[in-house]
Amino acid sequence: AWRNESGYAATAEVSAVESHQGTHSLRIVGSEPVRAQQRGSTGQTFPVPQRSRCKLTVWAKSRNLQDGAVRIAIDGWDALDLPAGTYGWTEFSTEFEVGDAEDPFLTVVPVKLEIVSSGAGDVFLDDIRVTVTPF
Repeated sequence: AWRNESGYAATAEVSAVESHQGTHSLRIVGSEPVRAQQRGSTGQTFPVPQRSRCKLTVWAKSRNLQDGAVRIAIDGWDALDLPAGTYGWTEFSTEFEVGDAEDPFLTVVPVKLEIVSSGAGDVFLDDIRVTVTPF
Protein backbone atom coordinates (compact mmCIF):
# COMPACT_ATOMS: atom_id res chain seq x y z
CA ALA A 1 0.00 0.00 0.00
CA TRP A 2 1.14 3.57 -0.67
CA ARG A 3 1.29 5.85 2.38
CA ASN A 4 1.56 9.64 2.30
CA GLU A 5 2.60 11.63 5.34
CA SER A 6 0.14 14.30 6.36
CA GLY A 7 0.30 17.22 3.93
CA TYR A 8 2.14 15.37 1.15
CA ALA A 9 0.12 14.43 -1.94
CA ALA A 10 1.76 11.83 -4.16
CA THR A 11 -0.06 9.08 -6.02
CA ALA A 12 1.18 5.60 -6.85
CA GLU A 13 -0.57 3.07 -9.04
CA VAL A 14 0.04 -0.02 -11.10
CA SER A 15 0.00 1.30 -14.65
CA ALA A 16 -0.60 -0.40 -17.99
CA VAL A 17 0.36 2.83 -19.82
CA GLU A 18 4.13 2.18 -19.68
CA SER A 19 6.34 -0.81 -18.95
CA HIS A 20 9.92 -1.80 -19.57
CA GLN A 21 9.11 -5.51 -19.75
CA GLY A 22 5.78 -7.19 -19.41
CA THR A 23 2.57 -5.19 -19.35
CA HIS A 24 2.65 -3.08 -16.16
CA SER A 25 4.87 -0.80 -14.08
CA LEU A 26 4.59 1.27 -10.91
CA ARG A 27 3.77 4.92 -11.66
CA ILE A 28 4.48 7.55 -9.01
CA VAL A 29 3.38 11.16 -9.45
CA GLY A 30 5.01 13.25 -6.75
CA SER A 31 4.01 16.67 -5.51
CA GLU A 32 5.96 19.55 -4.08
CA PRO A 33 6.30 18.93 -0.32
CA VAL A 34 4.67 21.54 1.89
CA ARG A 35 7.32 21.03 4.60
CA ALA A 36 10.82 19.60 4.43
CA GLN A 37 11.08 15.84 4.92
CA GLN A 38 7.48 15.09 3.87
CA ARG A 39 7.12 11.96 1.78
CA GLY A 40 5.06 9.10 0.47
CA SER A 41 6.29 5.52 0.41
CA THR A 42 5.67 1.83 -0.04
CA GLY A 43 7.87 -1.08 0.85
CA GLN A 44 8.39 -4.75 1.38
CA THR A 45 10.53 -6.81 3.74
CA PHE A 46 12.12 -10.00 2.42
CA PRO A 47 14.68 -12.53 3.71
CA VAL A 48 18.28 -12.47 2.47
CA PRO A 49 20.89 -15.10 3.44
CA GLN A 50 23.27 -13.70 6.02
CA ARG A 51 26.75 -12.63 4.86
CA SER A 52 25.61 -11.81 1.33
CA ARG A 53 26.47 -9.25 -1.32
CA CYS A 54 23.35 -7.88 -3.04
CA LYS A 55 22.70 -5.90 -6.19
CA LEU A 56 19.57 -3.75 -6.46
CA THR A 57 18.47 -3.03 -10.04
CA VAL A 58 15.53 -0.95 -11.28
CA TRP A 59 14.42 0.39 -14.66
CA ALA A 60 12.96 3.92 -14.57
CA LYS A 61 11.36 6.36 -16.99
CA SER A 62 10.70 9.92 -15.84
CA ARG A 63 9.20 13.25 -16.82
CA ASN A 64 10.21 16.48 -15.07
CA LEU A 65 11.53 14.67 -12.01
CA GLN A 66 13.00 16.99 -9.35
CA ASP A 67 16.39 16.31 -7.84
CA GLY A 68 15.93 13.94 -4.88
CA ALA A 69 12.26 13.33 -5.70
CA VAL A 70 12.36 9.50 -5.84
CA ARG A 71 14.71 7.10 -4.13
CA ILE A 72 14.90 3.48 -3.04
CA ALA A 73 15.99 2.82 0.52
CA ILE A 74 17.34 -0.40 1.99
CA ASP A 75 16.81 -0.67 5.76
CA GLY A 76 16.55 3.12 6.01
CA TRP A 77 19.71 3.76 3.95
CA ASP A 78 19.13 5.76 0.74
CA ALA A 79 20.59 3.15 -1.58
CA LEU A 80 19.57 4.63 -4.93
CA ASP A 81 18.49 8.19 -5.78
CA LEU A 82 16.96 8.59 -9.23
CA PRO A 83 18.47 11.50 -11.15
CA ALA A 84 16.48 14.62 -11.92
CA GLY A 85 15.12 15.31 -15.37
CA THR A 86 13.25 13.62 -18.18
CA TYR A 87 14.57 10.33 -19.61
CA GLY A 88 13.41 7.15 -21.30
CA TRP A 89 13.75 3.67 -19.85
CA THR A 90 17.12 3.60 -18.08
CA GLU A 91 18.62 0.96 -15.80
CA PHE A 92 19.96 2.04 -12.41
CA SER A 93 21.72 -0.17 -9.89
CA THR A 94 23.66 -0.18 -6.63
CA GLU A 95 25.22 -2.80 -4.39
CA PHE A 96 24.93 -3.41 -0.67
CA GLU A 97 25.99 -6.05 1.84
CA VAL A 98 24.03 -7.98 4.45
CA GLY A 99 25.86 -9.06 7.59
CA ASP A 100 25.13 -11.70 10.20
CA ALA A 101 21.64 -12.43 11.49
CA GLU A 102 20.98 -10.96 14.94
CA ASP A 103 19.64 -14.31 16.13
CA PRO A 104 22.42 -16.95 16.05
CA PHE A 105 19.83 -19.63 15.21
CA LEU A 106 18.78 -17.86 11.98
CA THR A 107 20.62 -17.94 8.66
CA VAL A 108 18.65 -15.13 7.01
CA VAL A 109 18.35 -11.40 7.64
CA PRO A 110 15.11 -9.46 7.06
CA VAL A 111 15.82 -6.63 4.59
CA LYS A 112 13.34 -3.80 4.00
CA LEU A 113 13.19 -2.22 0.55
CA GLU A 114 11.26 1.05 0.45
CA ILE A 115 10.33 3.24 -2.53
CA VAL A 116 10.13 6.87 -1.40
CA SER A 117 8.71 9.97 -3.10
CA SER A 118 9.56 13.38 -1.64
CA GLY A 119 9.34 15.79 -4.56
CA ALA A 120 7.59 16.69 -7.78
CA GLY A 121 7.72 14.67 -10.99
CA ASP A 122 6.32 11.67 -12.80
CA VAL A 123 8.21 8.36 -12.80
CA PHE A 124 7.53 4.78 -13.90
CA LEU A 125 9.47 1.98 -12.15
CA ASP A 126 9.74 -1.55 -13.51
CA ASP A 127 11.74 -4.75 -13.12
CA ILE A 128 12.91 -4.05 -9.58
CA ARG A 129 15.28 -6.85 -8.62
CA VAL A 130 17.61 -7.77 -5.79
CA THR A 131 20.13 -10.44 -6.74
CA VAL A 132 22.07 -12.12 -3.95
CA THR A 133 25.56 -13.63 -3.92
CA PRO A 134 26.83 -15.22 -0.66
CA PHE A 135 30.33 -14.09 0.45
